[in-house]
Amino acid sequence: MPVYRINEIGRNVLITVDEVIIKAAIDDDQDPKYIRNSIEVAEERYIVPVLGEAFYEDFIEAKNKVVTAGNKSDLLVLINASRAAAGKNAIEESELVIGTVVNAIEFTSEVYQEFWNRFLWKVTAEAVDIVGIVPTWLRTTGLGQQLNSPQVLGGTTEGSASGGRRDVQYKADAMAQNRLNPMIERMKKWLCDKMAWYPLFDTCNCSKYTGISNRKGGIILGIYDDDDVKETYVPVLPGKAAPRTQECVIKVVIAAVPDESKEYMLCNLQTIPKEYPEGNTLTIPQLANKYISWPIFIDNEVCMDMDFDLATGTFDNTDNGGFQAGTKVTIKYIETL
Repeated sequence: MPVYRINEIGRNVLITVDEVIIKAAIDDDQDPKYIRNSIEVAEERYIVPVLGEAFYEDFIEAKNKVVTAGNKSDLLVLINASRAAAGKNAIEESELVIGTVVNAIEFTSEVYQEFWNRFLWKVTAEAVDIVGIVPTWLRTTGLGQQLNSPQVLGGTTEGSASGGRRDVQYKADAMAQNRLNPMIERMKKWLCDKMAWYPLFDTCNCSKYTGISNRKGGIILGIYDDDDVKETYVPVLPGKAAPRTQECVIKVVIAAVPDESKEYMLCNLQTIPKEYPEGNTLTIPQLANKYISWPIFIDNEVCMDMDFDLATGTFDNTDNGGFQAGTKVTIKYIETL
C-alpha cells in the first residue's frame, strides 16, 4: 500500500510517523510527537552505520520530494489517495504548502523499493520504537521528570499503570537483542549478497559479520554501545537486477513566452517544464537516449517521420512549419524505472 505522507521532521529522513505505526509493535493511538522526535536519532544511531553515509544520503534524497507549484496538485492527489486507503481523512490543499517535503518510497528506484519493503522499513520502524522507549516512559516537564502513566497513591489503576524501570530496561534490551539486532544482521547479509544492485552501499560492512550482543542492562547507555565482531563473512556477488521499463507520456505546451513556474510530472515522479518556446525544434532533455513510441501528436495531428536527435532529446519539425505557440505536444516514450 503506498504511503505518501508529509515529512514533518524538518530534514530528509527514511521513515514517517505513519510508516512507523504500520510496522512497529506499538498501538495505533501512540502519541505521534514521541515518534517524530525519535526518528532522527534512530536513523543516525542504527541505520547510517549499516548503510554507510553515501547510501543513506542517496536513499533519503530519493524518498523525499519538495512540493513546487508544478507538482503540488499531483502530489495532493497521491497523498489523499494514500490516506483514503489507510482510512484517514484527506488533507486540504492549503496544508500542502510549496516548499513542504513529501515522503514516499514510490519516488525511488525499483531496487530501492525492494530493499525497503524487504528489510529497511521494518528495521527502521523497530529502531524508532526502541529509541522512543525512554521518552514515552519518562517525559521531561516543567516540573522535572515524570512518568507518562504515573502510579497513584495506594497502588495503581488499570488506566494509570506504568511499567517500572526494570520493565522498561528489559523491553529495551530484549527488543535490541531479540528483534532489531538479528534483523540488522540479516539485512546486512542480504545487502552483501546483492551489493551489485546497490553500488553506494558501504561494502566495508561485508568484510565482517557483527555478532549479536549478549549485553544486559543500561537502558540508556547499553543500546548505544557497539557490538563485538564475532566472525568473518565472505559476500556473494550476484548479477544486477533487471531494470523495469514502462511506457510513459509527456504532454507539453508550446508558448511564445514559457511560464517557468509550470511543471509536468513524469511517470517516474520527476518534474520537467510544462511549457516550451516556439520554433523549429523542441528539446526535452529528459528524452535523451529514450526510445520514442511513435507517432507523436501535435494537437490532433499525427506525426510519424519527424527528425529526432536521440543524444539531446530534440525534435526537428522544420519541414512542417515548426512548433507554433498554443499547440499541445504529446509524446510517448519508454522509461526505465
